Amino acid sequence: MSYSRVLNYWHQHAGVNIWIELRLMAMNARWLWLNCFILKGLKWGVHFVSRTQYTGDNKVVGWCTFSSVSYVYLGMIFLFFRNDFIEHGNADNVMLTSTTQNIDAIGVELFSSWYVCAVPSFACAIFANLFVLLALDHILHWRWWAALAKNSLGRQLAFNSTSILDDVVGVWGDRLNYKGTVLTTKARALCTFRWFLATHLIRFGLAEHPSVVRNMVESRVKTAATNKVAVAPSTRKSTQDSSATASGQRVPRVESTTTKESSSLRRSYLTDTAMADPETRNGNADVPTSASVDLNIFLQDRQGHLHLVDGDKREMHGVNMEVKILHDSFVTLG
Repeated sequence: MSYSRVLNYWHQHAGVNIWIELRLMAMNARWLWLNCFILKGLKWGVHFVSRTQYTGDNKVVGWCTFSSVSYVYLGMIFLFFRNDFIEHGNADNVMLTSTTQNIDAIGVELFSSWYVCAVPSFACAIFANLFVLLALDHILHWRWWAALAKNSLGRQLAFNSTSILDDVVGVWGDRLNYKGTVLTTKARALCTFRWFLATHLIRFGLAEHPSVVRNMVESRVKTAATNKVAVAPSTRKSTQDSSATASGQRVPRVESTTTKESSSLRRSYLTDTAMADPETRNGNADVPTSASVDLNIFLQDRQGHLHLVDGDKREMHGVNMEVKILHDSFVTLG
């Protein structure tokens, strides 16, 4: 800090030097780690003092998370002016020299020193900078945050761990008869997220709300019933056509309304699912239709252990995940 102050003072009274500016920016950018540490500590502290039992209930914890790494780096804009901020706070000072004063007889208290007296104002500025960035992120992307809170993996990052970044790579969309948000991602990407949650973060151990599992089971039952209703008219129509053909009559082709509605719903869902970004595609291959059949939930138990559960409340073990990784398969999370 002393070297940064001397270099900044020399740069202000010297000519323009791009190399010195880059060195000052590099030294000030290191304070970005302090921003991340403060935000992680704030998120853990809010969870520690709360009495929340289910993930997603404590909205304040979710506000301590960024949606993109861009907002994290935007916090460096204030840090670039760190030296100027400290200099402004210590503008009222008197320069003493050994030629005019006996410096050995003068003492300086710790709380009146150059950097310590600037700590309160600088800390307030850091917190204000974080609050402005978080508010800007959550206000501008409120629709995205609302959809993220309806997905199990998004809830684990935003509400059930000390993660300050919720940038999930995958295909977001809706599913027929399901109230939550569906995320379709590669199996290997999901393993990376699980490794990140298990080794680099503090997990809070909040359980999923029972309504989440009930909603997934109801969605599976309703989808199966819808498929049966959609198949029945086509079977009757084929029977009528065969009988009419046998009798020599010409019967016009009339498509059932139920079949038409269910086909359009399936086409619209598959179209949304196929809109994958390059990181979740393998060449030009779209997301397969089998990925939309099995819906899973990513959750924690009370001890903070991670589990991947399907609609029958059965956990997906490592062998099944290894097979999906070998086949480069997709996993659908609700």
